[in-house]
Amino acid sequence: MNGHRRHQILSPAFKTSQQMLAYKCPMTTFRQQILPLFTHEFWTLLVTETNRMADQLYQARPELGNRSIFHGWEPVNVPEMKKFIGIILLSGLVYKSAMRSFWTPDPLTSTPAFSALMKRDRFEQIMKFFNFNNNADEPPHTANERDRLYKIRPLLEQLSTSFRNAFTPEKEICIDESLMLYKGRVIFRQYMPLIRARFGIKIFCLTDKNGYLHSFSVYTGTQDPLYNVDSLVPEDAVNLSLTAKTTLALIGPFLDKGYHLYINNRYTSVPLTEYLHQSRTAITGTAHCDRVDPQGSKTLAGRQRTDFMPV
Repeated sequence: MNGHRRHQILSPAFKTSQQMLAYKCPMTTFRQQILPLFTHEFWTLLVTETNRMADQLYQARPELGNRSIFHGWEPVNVPEMKKFIGIILLSGLVYKSAMRSFWTPDPLTSTPAFSALMKRDRFEQIMKFFNFNNNADEPPHTANERDRLYKIRPLLEQLSTSFRNAFTPEKEICIDESLMLYKGRVIFRQYMPLIRARFGIKIFCLTDKNGYLHSFSVYTGTQDPLYNVDSLVPEDAVNLSLTAKTTLALIGPFLDKGYHLYINNRYTSVPLTEYLHQSRTAITGTAHCDRVDPQGSKTLAGRQRTDFMPV
């Protein structure tokens, strides 16, 4: 682009130490790849909070009815929790009209693997009390500083830490939005007509060129008092736009290391480009012409969609 904002196009040197790229888990089988992402702390969290939930509900209703699900309840342990999660994942591979149908003895539709792993009644017991955080510590819904993701916050933190520790991204990384299909009632549900799901929960994702999800952030709305992205970016970046700060919050650990960021026109702006340039981080992306140049309609006149120009 013509003008004082034009920079010489240089690709920052990718640090040698960062070239020791390795998926820090064995890659011979799918089981060996996926299990290290779910650490001992992850399973301990699920077991602890599920058992705590059962205790809290029992204390609230100590008198059991004849058909109470508490009958025969025993605290869950880590091996049993792994089977429980495995059943949930496996159920996504076989379509049935109801969860109970996976334990049917009907020879025409039976799936014996489920009953071999766990009895149906035990599965339903664990599902009833399945939990990720201590309900006793949850702030009231009227609290101004209430975390909108309180119920699943420890789970998100565990997964985010595991994803970051398991893999070192290659030089080319990308930030984009993902929409997790959800039709329930939450105040931060988004409508994105250009995405197939259309309705759901928006997640900002940082991936490398292999598609590995390294970092993520669940969007809970600008009105969420805890959605304070300023605390996640350097002090010299707090005056940037919200989308620019969201980008920096995700890419923060990779600044000044020679990475190359690819983004789309939702995030591209001249201030962000200049900040990344000063932080030894290359950037490539599409852009709205009025974001790049106030006279963009004149500068880009006659150009085709596939044309590109340096900023």
